[in-house]
Amino acid sequence: MKTIHLEVEDSSYQAILNFIKLLPENRYRVLEDEILSVEEQQHVKNCLSQTNQDNSETIAFSNHSANTIEEWLDDKEEDV
Repeated sequence: MKTIHLEVEDSSYQAILNFIKLLPENRYRVLEDEILSVEEQQHVKNCLSQTNQDNSETIAFSNHSANTIEEWLDDKEEDV
């Protein structure tokens, strides 16, 4: 198969898609670009922000040297 990349006006998109669908199904594949909505983009940003915050907390947590609960509760452990 060959690939054709088309940029079309939104108002023409469905007509072009309908025209392509006149071909037998085994003769084409439609590969549509998925564009995120504003809400989806914001959700991705929020998730990335939360991930960055979680990474910071994990790094801070991993800097402790305690191996047991008793060591963790020991005030000397805070000096690390």
